[in-house]
Amino acid sequence: MTLDLSGIMVATVTPFTPDGAAIDHDWIPAHLHFLEQAGIRSVFPLGTNGEGPSVGLEERRRLVETVVANKGGLGVVVGVGTPALPDTIRAANDALEAGADAIAILPPFFEAHVDSTGLLRYFDAVVDAIPAPGRVLLYNIPHKAQVDIPDDVVLALLDLHGDRVIGIKDSSGIVERTSRYLEIAQEAQSFTVLAGADAYHDVLYAAGCDGAVTGLGNAVPHLILAIQQAHRAGGDASRAQRELERLREMMTPYPSYAALKQLIGITAKLSAPCVRPPQRDLTTEEQKNFEAAIVSYLRGE
Repeated sequence: MTLDLSGIMVATVTPFTPDGAAIDHDWIPAHLHFLEQAGIRSVFPLGTNGEGPSVGLEERRRLVETVVANKGGLGVVVGVGTPALPDTIRAANDALEAGADAIAILPPFFEAHVDSTGLLRYFDAVVDAIPAPGRVLLYNIPHKAQVDIPDDVVLALLDLHGDRVIGIKDSSGIVERTSRYLEIAQEAQSFTVLAGADAYHDVLYAAGCDGAVTGLGNAVPHLILAIQQAHRAGGDASRAQRELERLREMMTPYPSYAALKQLIGITAKLSAPCVRPPQRDLTTEEQKNFEAAIVSYLRGE
């Protein structure tokens, strides 16, 4: 299929069985159907919200196979970043062989002080190691990876690989940072900058982003779509953004990945999957309090 980066892409969660023992593949089809029916255009498994760094290489391939087999009309962009270059290359090739439309590459996290030369060599090695049709989305999330993808690295990758580098998901949450990527996109028309921070979607659309990648879209895709649609219609996107922010604030007291999975269970009417250590699930008391607060919110109380 043609991957549409102008729509909403959901960074899907990875459903684990209790204690994070295994991936619950049976849970995935219903969630993908829920997202597609809501109007989501594509999914991004094995990113941050997908606990990608906690998923082993063999598990990654099986997960991508399950997603691709049940994607319906959704595009699939798979997160493949690891600290080890050989593992990233393997994950990238496995994802594309399993049917992903593109891969998303993190910088080599943990290495906080690498320079542009080292980062360029890392990204270039991954792109060189995947089949020529393979397409790459860069993934900038400095507050997690401890590395910001510099402008000169993006420009060099575009010079080296052209339209195979299709864009960047910027989750920095800093409008000035996103704006510099947008300046690059004006020169490279095949390069798309995606708003990657739920807290700032309305501001990032106003800055020039077209599409977006969202974590909360796992559970409230209608709210994420409302922000984009309001912006495109020239309406007030801030109202829907404020609603999203209110929801985010309700989740703040709880472990974020576990709270998101509980929220999916409520809004999508699915069982809430577990997280994998070092993340932790909500306690029974936390689940009770969280569900009561969310149900009250959904009723408009």
